[in-house]
Amino acid sequence: MGKIIFFGGAFDPVHAGHLALLRAARKAVAPGLTLVVPTGNAAVHKQAAAFPADLRLKMLRAALAGFSKTRILDYEIKRCRPPRSAAPFRRSGTFGVPGGRDELRGRRCGQRPLPTYTWQTLRYIKARWPKSVIYLLIGSDNLPLLKTWKRPGLILRDPRVVLVAGHRAMSGEGVRSSFVTSRRQVTNEDLTPSPLPASRCIFVPGEFPPIASSDIREGLIDSKPARRRQARKMIPAAVRPFLEAPAALCALAELYCKKNLPLSRLRHTRAVVRLASELAEIHGLEAKKAGLAAWLHDLSRVKENFSGHRQALRHGPRSAEIARKIFGVEDRDVLEAVSCHTTGRPRQK
Repeated sequence: MGKIIFFGGAFDPVHAGHLALLRAARKAVAPGLTLVVPTGNAAVHKQAAAFPADLRLKMLRAALAGFSKTRILDYEIKRCRPPRSAAPFRRSGTFGVPGGRDELRGRRCGQRPLPTYTWQTLRYIKARWPKSVIYLLIGSDNLPLLKTWKRPGLILRDPRVVLVAGHRAMSGEGVRSSFVTSRRQVTNEDLTPSPLPASRCIFVPGEFPPIASSDIREGLIDSKPARRRQARKMIPAAVRPFLEAPAALCALAELYCKKNLPLSRLRHTRAVVRLASELAEIHGLEAKKAGLAAWLHDLSRVKENFSGHRQALRHGPRSAEIARKIFGVEDRDVLEAVSCHTTGRPRQK
């Protein structure tokens, strides 16, 4: 009976903390197979992933290139995409628009993405590898939350499932049955009313970087260059080039707009993304570049109303400057579209 490590998560994006935890778990468990399972785009416990599923898959493949006996299982991503016969539904936003939020996330136009829970993925893995013991790898922040997961009893009472939790090393000592969080001491008594036996709950020794993907995303769109550099350093070197892809830039621009723009301006920007993408298709232009320019065109509009005509005319060039400095956009067509979207210019593309 073989050992399988099951490491699931959004990996939005994958970072050094993920890899450090996975290396330590593989050393402690010595599995015959490691399955890394990125979530789909449907929100389950948290908000939907910022980066689209296809891009997160590419990032994971680059990050895990040096890991032997490791497979990226896209079961949850495929399950998130319903068949074409699924009933459509309506909602506001840039649904089904080339370069818009929902297409970039891999959603089919007019169809609701289906969430997948951990117990369902475990059931799939057990059926595909029927003679295996599955080591469910989770971070220390998720350990006390297991009781809130969907159908936790199917996970905690399954004899074929062993929990593997990473934590911060305590005084350089070995494996402990408890670990330190930012608030209190946590033990496996937090898992169920009856604590799991030691054979069913392994705590991996080692010091793992206290990194969260949400902090990295915030850092990537921060106005301070030092914080942007720090955020990029937390991402594996092989993954960083993917941050320059149009899909990644659109996702980061959307986060920036959500954080800095008024709600009315955010709604306006989403409408512009939809219109720009449609016009690009009509005129035979690149829809992704048009969508990116639309996401970027009002980055400087932190206030809805202008104080005068001069400020109104200057917000385009200022938005282009933000796009260049914070997002690293160098595409001349995109920057020109952003800078001149108010006034226009002769022979503008």
